[in-house]
Amino acid sequence: PEDGMTSVNIKQDEYILLEVSNINHLSDDLRHDFLLSIQEVNNRSILFGEKASILLLLCKS
Repeated sequence: PEDGMTSVNIKQDEYILLEVSNINHLSDDLRHDFLLSIQEVNNRSILFGEKASILLLLCKS
């Protein structure tokens, strides 16, 4: 990965659970780009016959 980036590999039966607090406090553009990124990763998993690999837990704090 590029500087500042992280690469994560998970098995086919695993997923990543991201707990996100106060997502509504983000700018509309940033929130849109973040959610679109998650959607694209999950779409790729589904395209290969797998379950969504990233799950979101949206919380208020």
